[in-house]
Amino acid sequence: MLTALSAKNKLGLITEKITKPQIDSPYYSFWKRCNDMVIAWITNSLSKNIANNVMGFDTAKDIWDDINERFGTSNGSKYINIQRQINAASQGPLDIATSFTKLRGLLDELSTAYVGLVCTCGALPKFIEQQKIYQFLSGLNESYPTCKSNILMMSSLPSLRKAYSILQHDEKQKET
Repeated sequence: MLTALSAKNKLGLITEKITKPQIDSPYYSFWKRCNDMVIAWITNSLSKNIANNVMGFDTAKDIWDDINERFGTSNGSKYINIQRQINAASQGPLDIATSFTKLRGLLDELSTAYVGLVCTCGALPKFIEQQKIYQFLSGLNESYPTCKSNILMMSSLPSLRKAYSILQHDEKQKET
């Protein structure tokens, strides 16, 4: 939703960078139209029950705040459950693309459920990226030992996408 609002240049309505003008302002009708449009976008993306619950609010900002207050908190139990799924993930009979997509979905879901502090030093994000690579490689079946070993022996670990690309290339080579 944030990406869509930003792309439409409407993010300021929920961050209050675009403030509500006075009713007698010549800009009020423009603000009102944009606000109503964002309210429609938000409520149309919600379940009917939740949408009905927020219809009484006058501004997109009020709706956004209410939704974030009720549903925006991180969930530690969910985080632990997703982490277990990631740790148990294995390629099995799946091809590299399907296995990677499944793991990537879990990793993305994990990042949205994260409950810890946010680091701005740069070291933690690099560590987390490396952990994702290790999780991906450890879940692969035993048909890629050389390729996995080559990736792990690199002087600097590649990105997760690059490791996936290398393994996918290896898989295609084995098919021919």
